[in-house]
Amino acid sequence: MSGSKSWFFLFLLFLASNSLLSYSKLPWGAKLAVGLLGILFPFLLALRFLPTPQTNGRFQKEFLPSFPAWVWALPVAVLGAAGVRFFGLNSFPGFPLYDEAVNGFYAMDLAEHWNWRFFQSATQLPPLFNWALALGFKAFGPSLAAMRLLSALISTACAFLSYAASRNFFAKGFSFWLFLFVSLGFWPVLAGRFAHQGLLMLLWEWVGLWLLGWLRRASTPKSRWAFLVLLGLCVGSGFYTYFSWILVALFIGGACWKILEPVKKPRKAVGMGVFVLTAVLTALPLGIAAVQTGFGGYLWGLFALNPQAQNGGAAEWPLSALENVGAVFWMGWKGYFSYGPAWGGLLNPVTGGFFFTGLLALFRHRRHPAAGPMGWAVLIGFVPILFSGMFNVFHLVHLVPLVYGVVVLGFLQLAESLPKGKVKLLLGGLLMLSMGLDGMNLHYTSLDIDTVNPAQKPAVDVKAWEILRGIAEKEGPGLFFSSFNVDPSRPPFLEVACAAFDGLYNPRIPEGKCAWAALIENVNYQPCLSRQFPGGRFFWLSKDHPPSDGGMMLWVHPLEPAPAQAFDKWKQAAWALVPFQEDNVMKNDGAGGRILLADLDRAYPAFQGDPLLESFYWEKVSDIRFQSLLLASYFKTTGRRLSEMPSGRLFPGEVPQPEWKAPIENLLSALDKGCPAANLYFHLGVLYSLAGEKAQARRAFEGALRSPLDFTDSRRFLARLSPVDDLK
Repeated sequence: MSGSKSWFFLFLLFLASNSLLSYSKLPWGAKLAVGLLGILFPFLLALRFLPTPQTNGRFQKEFLPSFPAWVWALPVAVLGAAGVRFFGLNSFPGFPLYDEAVNGFYAMDLAEHWNWRFFQSATQLPPLFNWALALGFKAFGPSLAAMRLLSALISTACAFLSYAASRNFFAKGFSFWLFLFVSLGFWPVLAGRFAHQGLLMLLWEWVGLWLLGWLRRASTPKSRWAFLVLLGLCVGSGFYTYFSWILVALFIGGACWKILEPVKKPRKAVGMGVFVLTAVLTALPLGIAAVQTGFGGYLWGLFALNPQAQNGGAAEWPLSALENVGAVFWMGWKGYFSYGPAWGGLLNPVTGGFFFTGLLALFRHRRHPAAGPMGWAVLIGFVPILFSGMFNVFHLVHLVPLVYGVVVLGFLQLAESLPKGKVKLLLGGLLMLSMGLDGMNLHYTSLDIDTVNPAQKPAVDVKAWEILRGIAEKEGPGLFFSSFNVDPSRPPFLEVACAAFDGLYNPRIPEGKCAWAALIENVNYQPCLSRQFPGGRFFWLSKDHPPSDGGMMLWVHPLEPAPAQAFDKWKQAAWALVPFQEDNVMKNDGAGGRILLADLDRAYPAFQGDPLLESFYWEKVSDIRFQSLLLASYFKTTGRRLSEMPSGRLFPGEVPQPEWKAPIENLLSALDKGCPAANLYFHLGVLYSLAGEKAQARRAFEGALRSPLDFTDSRRFLARLSPVDDLK
């Protein structure tokens, strides 16, 4: 078989194998056989027997007709690169995901109270993205649309920079196809839909590659030093974007060394010294903060060989590595974050076929000076997925330029192997098929993300947001006291989702324009609320699947003149909880509980005297102390962190009886100073049961049954007095 036919045959084999692995329901054994026989073995045979080309024209060969650039750039740029990124900013995803909620919360706070804290949240996220997001909120006001607008702008800039960076190394044809794939490919388009730090790192990477090209083209020592300084600034500031930047920094540093090879040794050493010194000085403040704050705990928790890693540690590492590699090309990330495809992989079968073909072409064209760096960069760039026990699309986003560069190389290699009369028709059909598959993947992924996932978007939060959004569209903005229900185990989803119409925390909404007040709390507080504020509307958010304490409700009341004054005390209490909210997101498994309790203690005067606020306050204090006991119990029994604990798992035998005293007394204060709601009695009965005090537990459950409203499971728990196994 000729070399040209071999390339075409291999691509068809890769295409068919990728399709089976992505979309078929074959058992694992059959899929493993398809991967071995349809991809791995043919790839290795091709490495051995395909002839090595005598020239390296593939990287520089023009593959475009000679018409003005704007003829193709304008429609692709407007309809592709920008259109798919700006369309429906609030519709996909419709509700903030975990990292988006954290990022939006910090940005809202920074927009009003700026600080120079470098690491944010318990995951120790670098600050640059949230700084940019805060400036956007300052300019346009906090909202989901403003969050997604920043991401869309960054993603669009990445698409255009892909062409500019590629032109500094490759021909116009290669650069155009790279621009096309990056503009319309599922992976970069999906990444551009989320307000996440990894997207900013990708922008920095394209800038670094663009500057590398200018360094390569520099013709004078003066211009060379200038680009080395700019590259040093880019590499140093890149550490402020996202964790994976270290791999990009190493690649750019190695590429600088390679580009400076023709320069005489003394000047080469000076040039590299200028680059490294600039990068180090730029990153130095972040490095000092990393040492001071003990950076690295979260990353260690992601490491697959960590004995406490979520994937089972070193014993299950080979399987997790195989699953992560498969997720890139075929499977998506099922059971982890929602930042991944629901239908197939990050590369569809067509682009996956181009990728494997491109890897072969990269090896066959290894004499080209760009081939070696590209190949090594791809291999090194895949390291995170091999050693990550908790993986999502942004952990690998640094590979987008290199992966799509290899995809283009495979695409052009296939074009060269086809008969001249059929090349346009066949390649055009493949491109249409690829875009159709990516469009279907985006469709199914949007449905998957917008389906309530308790780990990402609690059902009650989604329902409350949908109801409040509808009310705001009809009646205007309002005051949403979401902070009264801040849960130490829950990210600030609602605070961010409702920011655009929440006059309590959004400074752009005048308080006089607010038409309603809303609260999300336990459903059993209805009688207390009705007594104090008659005429409110109630929505039982947990009605379909109520937990043992009855679950949550949304309460909405019009802000007429008389009730508006009554809410002044609530406003003071909500604002007093701002430090609590901030530390709730910043908390860690060690001192988090103590920090939150100190915040609440300082906020108590704002709650004191109001029966409802007293109940909310003491119930929250009790809950934090209870979760601290969960932490102590779980850590003592397993040696693992609270973040790794299965929801609701309790080891009561490891908690001494006296330690239940504090949360029990807090609930007694909630009942004595506040409203006798059934949920307070129910939780009190649970704590008494765990402490082994069955007589007191019985009286508490009976108190719930006598309450004005009881949606709890107190009757069932009273019959058994063994609620440990039912904790949810």
